[in-house]
Amino acid sequence: MLLNGVMRLVARRRFKNSYSIEAVRKVVAKLDRPVKLSPGMEHRLETIVDLKCEWLIPEGLGADSPLLLYFPGGGFVLPAMNAQREMIVDLCYENGCRALLAQYRLGPEHMMPTAQLDGLAIYRHLVEELGELANNIILIGDSAGGGIALSTLQQTRDAKIALPSGAILLSPGTDLTMSGSSLLDNLNKDPLFHISALLWMLRRSLPNTVASNNPLVSPALGDFTGLPPLLLEVGSTEMLLDHSTSVADRAREKGVDVKITISPHSPHVYPIIAFLPEAKAARERIKVFIQRAHKPKITAVPQTEAVATAQTAA
Repeated sequence: MLLNGVMRLVARRRFKNSYSIEAVRKVVAKLDRPVKLSPGMEHRLETIVDLKCEWLIPEGLGADSPLLLYFPGGGFVLPAMNAQREMIVDLCYENGCRALLAQYRLGPEHMMPTAQLDGLAIYRHLVEELGELANNIILIGDSAGGGIALSTLQQTRDAKIALPSGAILLSPGTDLTMSGSSLLDNLNKDPLFHISALLWMLRRSLPNTVASNNPLVSPALGDFTGLPPLLLEVGSTEMLLDHSTSVADRAREKGVDVKITISPHSPHVYPIIAFLPEAKAARERIKVFIQRAHKPKITAVPQTEAVATAQTAA
């Protein structure tokens, strides 16, 4: 509750609707703390499909280890912050994972659905050009990046590309129609966002030529048929709460394995805030999800085939 109060003072109440993109990016950059990487963590910058990407790989991991493809949040207008990198490093160490942070293109320089198409492009490149096994990949995204991760899943299925083994969505932004009761129910409870801030970001990233209910940019309204398991983490007082609950409901209707935690009073993307007990609990749930998603897929041999094989061998 103390953290929520600080966030209200630092972020929510200080945000001005008249801010320019440049001003907001400068403020956020000043608040961004340097990330400390241990000597055993490889941090490599690379341009992939014209996107600025970052590899984070613990020493000693092979190409068959799980790969977290991370889409950072930022309201579709802000680049990745070091708090996200710190969480990625922790997840890599705790789960024996490699990670690739993919910085999709941002508005207003690149309006939607550019960001969503970038998500598909980087995933396709990993599987089709770099030879990564789809079963080894787990998508993960926070806030706007969570929406891009979900959109990437749906686009991947529609393109008939092998799907990753799962996706982790942290306080995802999945419905740009600004519908859902939580937008008003939590209007005065959300410690980070005011509705003016959400509209400000939307105006600078979604062009008039793209309908807000287009499933490409609002994947909560899309088709969930055939998607891999999903894990969602969201705070009970978030204005974007319904973005997660509607995804969970619609996915379950299509038979998707979904796990969702609604953490009481937790702020937006709380798993990033390492010192919070709620964040530690969320990272444990993420760990279990990664272990289950990456479990080797064993294909059972039909009994008749097994008997025939045994007889041939005899």
